[in-house]
Amino acid sequence: MDFTPDLLDDFITRKVAFFLGAGISAGVHTRTGESVKTWAEFLIETSKKTGQDELISEVKEFLDRKDYLFACELLKDHFADEWETILKSEYEKIGEITELQKAVLELKQRIIVTTNFDLFIERNWDLINTDATHNLQIKNGISADCFSVFRDEKDYLIKIHASINAPDTIIFSLSDYASKAHANWQYSTFIETLLNTHTVLFIGFSMDDATITNILAVYAKKYPRSRPHYAFLPDYTSDRKIKIMKSHRKLYILPYSSKDNHQELLVLLNELKQEIEKRKRLLLIDKKSI
Repeated sequence: MDFTPDLLDDFITRKVAFFLGAGISAGVHTRTGESVKTWAEFLIETSKKTGQDELISEVKEFLDRKDYLFACELLKDHFADEWETILKSEYEKIGEITELQKAVLELKQRIIVTTNFDLFIERNWDLINTDATHNLQIKNGISADCFSVFRDEKDYLIKIHASINAPDTIIFSLSDYASKAHANWQYSTFIETLLNTHTVLFIGFSMDDATITNILAVYAKKYPRSRPHYAFLPDYTSDRKIKIMKSHRKLYILPYSSKDNHQELLVLLNELKQEIEKRKRLLLIDKKSI
């Protein structure tokens, strides 16, 4: 794959911000040897615990439409006070680092943004950043405090949907989105500021999140001459869709095959790392020749 010089230069100057979705946690194995469930698997299994055929059917209906928020809202309403315990029982599990997570962290960018509320990235960050002199700064949810990321040079993990170790702040259901994302002006302002100051690379993010894609569309209209952002997307073969993403969301698609558990994505990330090193050597040669 041809990575643009601009993108490679942004990696060299640590001006790329990773935006990690659920796909980055897929394939994680816990210390008990189990695989961590995807959102859909978790919601299906949890619905079966209700023992109510009608509710199980309704959850499946919304999942078939990829309306995870509504499916989640049904279960949150049903379990009420038990909901927090159910979430923690799955997403507080300790997971071993995957090759995909390792490849992302080895690119050593300063800002990681994620919609995931598990603890895999922060627990594995130290394994890769053995030369770091300061701790990773972790922000759970979007507040005014998060904007410090644009004013210093520290390493940050911004968990925009909060964290499982602060379950009352998590954005996971329809009502959570309404109160903590749509009604929070800091949420859209933070993401727009990130788009204006960094090159954002989406990994493991399906682009099905209407809030995020709407912010991208507004950004593209407000700043038509701004630099593009990038997204690795599996099996994205439609030239028409790729063109629309580029023109209406300022988003360059980096397509790959989902075969063999998205193995090609890992190959491309390792290839990206090699291209960054080549670019560094080339820039160094040019600098010495001046």
